[in-house]
Amino acid sequence: MRVLLISNSGRPFLEHARPQLTDFLGGVKRLAFVTAASLTDEPEYHERARAALAPAPPAGLGLEVLHLRWDAEPLGTLERAEVLFVGGGNTYALLKRLRHARLLEAIRARVQAGMPYIGSSAGSNVAGPRILTTNDWNVVGPPPRPHVGVVALRRS
Repeated sequence: MRVLLISNSGRPFLEHARPQLTDFLGGVKRLAFVTAASLTDEPEYHERARAALAPAPPAGLGLEVLHLRWDAEPLGTLERAEVLFVGGGNTYALLKRLRHARLLEAIRARVQAGMPYIGSSAGSNVAGPRILTTNDWNVVGPPPRPHVGVVALRRS
């Protein structure tokens, strides 16, 4: 599995992680950006990601950035993508929406089959076996389970 976890999106958006993103993405052309963690304007959040990733280098990474909306044909968008980027926001809202859209299992299967996964903030939190590292306020009720869980804990 190929997983890149980023603690936050930074300012300007993703600028601090550009070298790692460039190296990680290699020859990828089509990225799906998940905005489900956003508690405000999801189209604006997608546009911010597109503006940072779509332009040709050196301004961007030259990617086609699909908007993977949890509430509008998410499985079809996931299928068209070569890499998945789950953005930040509220971890609890993200998990609830991913579960509602039946994306948790689909994402896990695609990543385990080799699709590269990038997570930022909440997107990094849900990649693990549990979300106990989040400092988000639970705005949606009881913690939704399970998580994407592409990163596992190992005991030695």
